[in-house]
Formats: sequence, structure tokens, C-alpha cells
Amino acid sequence: MYTRKFQGVEIDISVALAARLIAEQFPRWAGLPVRPVGTQGTWCVNYRLGDHLVIRLPRVPGTGGIGTILEQGVLPRLAGLLPVEVPELVGLGQPAVGYPSTWGVLRWIDGDVPVEGKLAAPDLLATDLAVFLRALWSVDLADGIPADGGEPLSTFHEFTLRTIDNVRGVIDNDAATAVSFESDALFHDANWRLNSESAASSDCSSSRYCRAAPVGAMRAKESS
Repeated sequence: MYTRKFQGVEIDISVALAARLIAEQFPRWAGLPVRPVGTQGTWCVNYRLGDHLVIRLPRVPGTGGIGTILEQGVLPRLAGLLPVEVPELVGLGQPAVGYPSTWGVLRWIDGDVPVEGKLAAPDLLATDLAVFLRALWSVDLADGIPADGGEPLSTFHEFTLRTIDNVRGVIDNDAATAVSFESDALFHDANWRLNSESAASSDCSSSRYCRAAPVGAMRAKESS
């Protein structure tokens, strides 16, 4: 069975394809079970490989493959600069018959996807997220790679303001707007040097996050 598609033109991706790619290019892992990750992203399809690895397969051909942030070794440089666990690329897959894109195998980091109304400590999670973002913003990779064409963050300022307005009454709009203007001023003339996938997305869990992932995820470790 193929994975559900989110975009117009996507590669047909399935457990069988993932297992075949592993067997062909990484035979040392060929005996490990392959199973879907519970929550899938819109950019890549992810499959667990055994207990400690995850296969990451881009959905759309011709869009940069697995991503320059993985292929050019940016993640290891971020690992010592962020207050979260950063995934490690352990295998870079190449295009093959039936799959015209680069792909990757990364170390799996356990975590949960947040469910609205079921967060054990939402304030703590929000604080941790803010700490992570400030740490990410402080990273200076002078020879880093641009994301989204290397556009300044100011390009997205008006979109951000519209989005904040769309959730009026759900969040503190005044505070969010103030942060948006502060960020716009800070990055007005600077290119964002970290691929957006490195910044992670909102995959956090019921307590504290522990991961900045190119799976489009920041996963959270439940507090002990």
C-alpha cells in the first residue's frame, strides 16, 4: 500500500519500496523490519528501520532530494550549539529504479506528537521551545547554506502578521505581533543560513522537547 499523498506530483512510496532501497544500498540493515511512522510530514515519508533508525524519503522528485542540510553535513555542526538532541545521518541513499531522489537513514529519537488539550505541561513546553528558537537564532554558520532560496526572513513578515491575525483570540496577538516585528528588524537584511528543516517543526510531546529534527520534527521526551 502506498503512503497517502499530500502534493500534486509525488513519488509512489511504500514500505516495500523503502525495504528494497535498504536491501540494495545498505545490505547490512536489510534484515531489520520496516514500518511506517505514525505521523507523516508533507515533505518526506518516514519509516522506522528496526528500533534505532528511521528512513527519510522525499515525496517530490526534483526538489533538492533529501536536502542540502543533510548532504552537506550541517546537522553535526548544530549538534553542539542547540539545547536539544539533533539527529544523525548514518546513511545517504542515492536515486534508484522507481525512486528518483536522494534519501537518508537517520538515528531515531523517541518522542510523541502533541495533542491539543492533552499536554501535561504546555507552559513548560512553550518555554523550552522559546529557548530552542533563541539558541537557533544565535547560531552563526558564516559559510552555511541558504534555505528557501536564501530569502531574508523579512520576506515572510506580512504573511506572519496575517497568520497571527487569523488566530486572534486563540493566542496573545499583541505579544505575537511584537515578536514578529522584533524578528523582522533583527533579520531584515540577513539571509537565514539554516535550512528550515533544521529548525524543526511542532512535533513536541506532552512535556519537554528533546529533538530538532529534519524529519520536520522536534519531538519531546516525557518527563520522568
